[in-house]
Amino acid sequence: MIKIIDTDAYFAKFAPEYIKTHMKGLSPKQIEERIDELYKAFGEEKIEEFGGKSIKDYYMSHAADELVNALKEHLKKDVEPSSYLCEAIAAKQGGEEELVKMLSDGDDEAVLYAMNLLNDKNYTGALDTYLNFILSDYTEAVTELATEILSKNADKVSAAVLEALPEAPEDKKANLAEILSFAENADKIYEALVAEFLSHPGEIPFYSNLLSRYGDDRAIEVLTEKIESPQINYGDFQELRCAIEALGGEYNKKRDFTSDKVYQAVQKEKEERAKRFE
Repeated sequence: MIKIIDTDAYFAKFAPEYIKTHMKGLSPKQIEERIDELYKAFGEEKIEEFGGKSIKDYYMSHAADELVNALKEHLKKDVEPSSYLCEAIAAKQGGEEELVKMLSDGDDEAVLYAMNLLNDKNYTGALDTYLNFILSDYTEAVTELATEILSKNADKVSAAVLEALPEAPEDKKANLAEILSFAENADKIYEALVAEFLSHPGEIPFYSNLLSRYGDDRAIEVLTEKIESPQINYGDFQELRCAIEALGGEYNKKRDFTSDKVYQAVQKEKEERAKRFE
């Protein structure tokens, strides 16, 4: 059975001696700048309790399923898992089945570890589960990670996301739209992104950026129609113009924003900056 290793405790013993020998005379800031070197050396330090192996080699000497079970035990006993344990799980073949179990058996912390490790192993067999996480009442951290992973696999899940979008909770529609913005061009996806843009007039910067990323230049007409609105504020105007230009269009009409608070603040900052360089 793999030992439960409190890496912080071992590191607290190792670091002072290493610094004394290899970083003598350095300031705390200089030591901080070389923290990667320090932690690398720690990972290669031979430790008697691990049969004379380094922590890194100790973990790598075990099978993937054993490592995942060790990860579960660390979390159960509230001991922070070492990055070397996670690196070993990611590097080893296998372990996916046990990690998938963590998606349903563990708490949010366990779920996040499992998701990250499955992603590191390029495992795509749990994408439907991640979509369910977004649509359910998981923490923001889980929702954001699920969105990030699904965005990387947008073409694999675009059909399911399109199906879920109309009935999705309002606060999750942005996540689903973001995923779709990474998918290959298709009329249904374009239409869905335009519909979300038009139905969220208070979130113009976010949704105009999605249309820009998606890259369908048909959106220029939609964005131009929105930017022409007399009610548009300066901040939204700037975001819309950037999106139009990113899609290959342009908007050069002069607009008067002198009464807009954001515009006033921007101009004031410009004036103050100019004075500093006089």
